[in-house]
Amino acid sequence: MKMKPDDLILDDTFLAWYFRTDEAAFKKWEAVRETDPVAKGQMDEAVRMIKIMTAGEMPVLPEQQAAAHSRLMTRIDDWEQRRQFPRQLSGRRLRVWSGVAASVAVLVMVAYWLYPGKSDSYTTVAGESRRIELSDGSVVNLNGGSSLEVQLAKGKDRQVWLKGEAYFQVSKMENGRKFIVHTDDLNVEVLGTEFNVKGRAEKTVVVLESGKVQLSLGDQHGDKMLMKPGEKAEFSRESGKLTKQEVNTRVYTSWREGKVLFENAGVNEIAEILRDRYGLTVQVRNGSALGEFNGLFPADDKEIVLTALQKTYPGRIVRNDNSIQIK
Repeated sequence: MKMKPDDLILDDTFLAWYFRTDEAAFKKWEAVRETDPVAKGQMDEAVRMIKIMTAGEMPVLPEQQAAAHSRLMTRIDDWEQRRQFPRQLSGRRLRVWSGVAASVAVLVMVAYWLYPGKSDSYTTVAGESRRIELSDGSVVNLNGGSSLEVQLAKGKDRQVWLKGEAYFQVSKMENGRKFIVHTDDLNVEVLGTEFNVKGRAEKTVVVLESGKVQLSLGDQHGDKMLMKPGEKAEFSRESGKLTKQEVNTRVYTSWREGKVLFENAGVNEIAEILRDRYGLTVQVRNGSALGEFNGLFPADDKEIVLTALQKTYPGRIVRNDNSIQIK
């Protein structure tokens, strides 16, 4: 058998085998798999295509479905002509492809395969925050220096891709559709909850305020981690480890109120906030240790923070325009 995977997904008996809607077709294709290694490879590739197409990662617009339908029928015509089917079978073909549920699945699959889905993108600059209301009722607060790409398709899992930091208030769907946040290293999967995600080059941090989320590494390998409210999970790219601990979540979410909260912050935490919240270039000399720093400051006024640091640690916070050196 030399049918290509593209041909297989347009074969009603193959679809009947895949969806197991016809026992005779199922037995036929199972026999092919057992006796023809080449055909088995083609079938496996067709199955892979079907799974990708039906994964729901890309929305299909009505005009895209119409275009896909036109191309689908053209391919069916070509396929039948290549096999020199008699004309009297055309009526059967139309009944099969218009009346069988599998044909609807193929139409959608072809649309998924041929047309990329549209997405919405949002960005912020350093020191800016932005409130985004999504079409599913969820709300995202996007912190400064961040970007978010959103793909919401009716009846499919909701997915967003985050670079930087954002706070999510996820609307729960009655049909149980998931809301998945992708960062470079982690996938954060929820049903309805409030949480903060910060994905930077060296690490990704997730802080959960309410509900429940499940984390998995971006490559889907390894165990999944469940979080409960009041926990912080952190993935370190350097160590490759995912850990979690209980924290004061307000330390990580106060930026939504226009504030920056330092709670027993050491030199690394201070440097990180100065970089991420205020867009400053920070250099920490080897061996520097400032002790614990506490305070609540405006998120949009770096002068107040720097003044407080300089008074708390005289001579150890050296500023040159937007460059800071910690001794």
